[in-house]
Amino acid sequence: MRKLFELDPDLVFLNHGSFGACPRPVTQALHDWQRQMERNPVEFLGRRSATLLRQAREQLAGFVGAQAEHLVFVPNATTGVNIVARSLVLQPGDEVLGTDAGIRRLRRHLAVRVCTTCCALCSRRDRAALRA
Repeated sequence: MRKLFELDPDLVFLNHGSFGACPRPVTQALHDWQRQMERNPVEFLGRRSATLLRQAREQLAGFVGAQAEHLVFVPNATTGVNIVARSLVLQPGDEVLGTDAGIRRLRRHLAVRVCTTCCALCSRRDRAALRA
């Protein structure tokens, strides 16, 4: 598995959910898309991007068993969670349950009680922040 990543061999990297450390094939695909865009930005962004994104949603829909029109792409997981959280109609007394790995930040945005459960890989710092 390590060979799939360009990480420093002396590094034990466990933060794939937040940022960085894409497998080599993903990085290669990213570079391929970037080159296509750089060759003709107006053509790529102005004429092809909507079709390419629709095709990607259709492929993803088949993979996850959803309808393509019910899927959207977001820049990162935090944005996705915030979109969903802000769309909820919550009332005083409602509670939101999630793992400590991602729900902490929602406390700032939700006017309800946010309950957490410790995920197996949470750090001591994260556990201390939850108790604060």
